[in-house]
Amino acid sequence: MGFYEEQILVKADLHNYAQTDNVINECFERIANQAQRSMGENSVVGIVEVHEERYSKFKGNTAFLAYEDFGHAVYLPSKKVLVLRGVRTFTQDDSASILAFGIPENRYLPRRKDIGEMIQDAHEKYKAVIIAPQSQRLFKYLAGHEQALRQVDAVETFNGSYSIKRDSNNNAKLFHDMMNTKHLHFNLGSLVTSGGHSISEIGRSWTLLPHLDLTDSETLKESLREAIKLPKPEKGFHKDSSLSTKALAYIHAAKLKFWWALKSKERKTTLIDGLQVAE
Repeated sequence: MGFYEEQILVKADLHNYAQTDNVINECFERIANQAQRSMGENSVVGIVEVHEERYSKFKGNTAFLAYEDFGHAVYLPSKKVLVLRGVRTFTQDDSASILAFGIPENRYLPRRKDIGEMIQDAHEKYKAVIIAPQSQRLFKYLAGHEQALRQVDAVETFNGSYSIKRDSNNNAKLFHDMMNTKHLHFNLGSLVTSGGHSISEIGRSWTLLPHLDLTDSETLKESLREAIKLPKPEKGFHKDSSLSTKALAYIHAAKLKFWWALKSKERKTTLIDGLQVAE
């Protein structure tokens, strides 16, 4: 039997912002309930934030549901759902970004001019699990900088929300396959995610992973790294690019455009004032 057949498997959607349908006193229970409905028990959700401290707010509002706290993740045993904190950090000109897991709560990466410096921050200061989200500038940079590519653990080869962007998912898959052929020893993983901006989109697309090790914070992080770098079986992904997924993507894109217009002056100044960063 192969590695996957020998283990308990989990369905993981590692890219959702749980943002545009937030309500007062939102908590991890609703996230776990949605994960159970869409992916079943033994599921994993990555809640991604840029600088909003949304993960901490969710945790602070989770008063009636027991959980195990790993600093960069919480496990909800009654739901059998693991919620990971993801940090997405953009370059100073907003032209590219990286997604990192394993960074402790309330800590962020500083925005840099150079993509490689951001990857280095995440790798050296937090030993983070680093994902390359879809971005032609990022892919071009990684193709020409082997050291940075070596520190990246996986490429987001399918993002449900990006199904509204012509060829974006196809180009990401092509980039991943080219880099994996050229650098076989890097074991560059592939991830399928919902890319959603609302809790209701959690689990619309997912990646099948081996069960993660919850012994402690560092073991969890390293087991995530190992799991996403493994080659996936042919049926190890679920990709949803349905009309309803595309409609939600358009709706949330409009909401986010309005939100960023309100926040643009603040964002151009800094994303990290008053926050703990890896300097």
